[in-house]
Amino acid sequence: MAIKTAKTTKAPAKSTKTTKKNSSIIMPIIGGVIASLVIVGIVIGATVIVDNISKSKRVGMYKLSSLYLNGEQENSVSLLDSLGLSANIELRSDGTCTTNIFGEKRDCTYDDKELHMSDTNTNTPYTYERDSITFENNGNRMTFTRVTE
Repeated sequence: MAIKTAKTTKAPAKSTKTTKKNSSIIMPIIGGVIASLVIVGIVIGATVIVDNISKSKRVGMYKLSSLYLNGEQENSVSLLDSLGLSANIELRSDGTCTTNIFGEKRDCTYDDKELHMSDTNTNTPYTYERDSITFENNGNRMTFTRVTE
């Protein structure tokens, strides 16, 4: 009795040339995408760190220290204090703040350049220098000096 054997055929081997060619095109693209993501992450991280440093530098309670109306310095700050009419701003580390101007309290947020008043949705520019915050508009200027951190 004769036993027939099945003929087996080998699948043709894939060309390593094609695989190497594809990988030589894809790998630099993947490397570029990964590098871009790393750079974006570094930039975002650095922005958050800088933002947190500048906010933490400003954190504290500020009290009205000088007032100019129409370019003229008013000596009324101490008089207002003696009457119980104070003006202060509290900046917190989370970017929120509260203003209390002569008894009128308002919630706000802040960044390096502006206070954003929550109730009126207005932005008020300010400058920060040596533990003082100054608001200026049309010859009027209010300067608040830090009293606590």
